[in-house]
Amino acid sequence: LWKHQCETGAEDPSGGSGWVDISADGKYIAGGCRESLNLFSESGKLLWLYKDNIGIYAVSISADGEYLAVGTSFSDELIFFSRKSNKPLWKYQATSDVHGLSVSSDGNMVAAGSHSPEEIAYLFSRENNVPLTKFKTSPDSPVWTAAMSRDGKYTTYGLDSADTYTSIFLFSNDKNTPLKTWTTDWWVRSVDISSNGKYIVAGSGDHNVYLIDRDKDEPLWKFEADERVGSVSISQDGNYIAAGSKDKKVYLLSKESKIPLWDYKTDSWVASVAISADGTYIVAGTGAAQYMSEGHHPIYNPEKRLEEKIGGKDEKAEENSEGEAVCGDGICEGTETYDSCPKDCCGEDCNLVEDVPERKDASNKEDTEPKKEMGLFEKIINFFKELFGK
Repeated sequence: LWKHQCETGAEDPSGGSGWVDISADGKYIAGGCRESLNLFSESGKLLWLYKDNIGIYAVSISADGEYLAVGTSFSDELIFFSRKSNKPLWKYQATSDVHGLSVSSDGNMVAAGSHSPEEIAYLFSRENNVPLTKFKTSPDSPVWTAAMSRDGKYTTYGLDSADTYTSIFLFSNDKNTPLKTWTTDWWVRSVDISSNGKYIVAGSGDHNVYLIDRDKDEPLWKFEADERVGSVSISQDGNYIAAGSKDKKVYLLSKESKIPLWDYKTDSWVASVAISADGTYIVAGTGAAQYMSEGHHPIYNPEKRLEEKIGGKDEKAEENSEGEAVCGDGICEGTETYDSCPKDCCGEDCNLVEDVPERKDASNKEDTEPKKEMGLFEKIINFFKELFGK
């Protein structure tokens, strides 16, 4: 239908996911490039643009399209807008990247989460930048994702914990402390919640999809995929759950059972899924997620540590006598960069680096380097071309 080219050099977001969103009726689309927030009409007309060196990390728009918000990584801000103007209604200055983001259906509230070392679950009113909720979560666990019930009464947050932590938080929006919490064995980077806040679904790095009843202390069930589950979505009534995994599959489950109704094999890591309000339709996007700076943070490369625990190993690369950074020790530090030491500085893409076969012939280096991925808008256009056979 249409596409928009981000500014040169900013085709991809500064990290994370969730940098596009659309109103319930499809009339308004918010798109975040690295240095700009763009509001479009359904025809692709640019209604307004907000530009600054902020590093957009997350975007959310209300169901009615009247209000939208962005989380940033360069400036560590939450910025709230009305559809009527590119002048922010307000800004909130955090001290870490703003990740998880969810604007309520009517735009009256916005939930957000921040990266380490802040690790705060936030809730704001659209009226001002004074937090209604400002809750410190688990240690070394960025608040990666958030979702708010359609009735605006409940918000759930998922934490990017590197180990076994309390990683799912549920708040009643009239309280500033958690209503309930649940534990998983690794990170939670996707959560969703039914319209009335009764059911919560979470996808985890421990390979499981969790279905939770807000009134129960333990999950109703958990389904184990063959690999990490990075995206989940639940129908408004909570009856159907869609999930996408690194095992290249899209799963559809019923709330009644952890046995999938069906699964569909794709040709790549399923990075994003969404299910329609009535559970009739599912859309999925594929392609390895890229987290551009995570290899530089000590809480990352958790998968290597998890494998070491399971295998009963605790191997470390020997440090040289001068104590310099050593490529291969699993820590991106000192002068190491992705170019000089991809094994340590690969962040969430470590498996991709390890999958590339090594060759002695330097002339074949170009063949072993991962190809640059398409920008998100180009991926969306190609998806619909393939879907409709055009």
